[in-house]
Amino acid sequence: MKKFTIFTLFFALIAVVTMTGCQKNAYQATRTAGDYTVNMQINHNPPIAAENLLTLDIKDKSGNKVTDANVVVRFSMPPMPGMPPMDHQVDAVLSGQAYKATVDLHMAGPWNIEAGIQRGNTKQIARFSVDAR
Repeated sequence: MKKFTIFTLFFALIAVVTMTGCQKNAYQATRTAGDYTVNMQINHNPPIAAENLLTLDIKDKSGNKVTDANVVVRFSMPPMPGMPPMDHQVDAVLSGQAYKATVDLHMAGPWNIEAGIQRGNTKQIARFSVDAR
């Protein structure tokens, strides 16, 4: 009976460890844009060829969160022969301490994502590349 209990506990522990490792974290990437550090999170990892929710956490050079900027997200697919250009733009909306935008990556493949940050008269752009699946 003791061997059966130890055996059962061992396999239960293996199952818990395996299931914990199966959880997918959000896609994350960090870039700089002038004096800003931009951390981009996408709710799917890897990003998918459909709607993805982007969360942009923007900090200034002092490490303070930026919440008074106008943020525009541009996403485009590099040109391919025989296909029309795919170039789209959406406004990111401040939600709490971060900016959020929904981007629809229409097909699988490489996509360029630019976060344009305008604060006062200064505009900076953080550039990211993702591969949608």
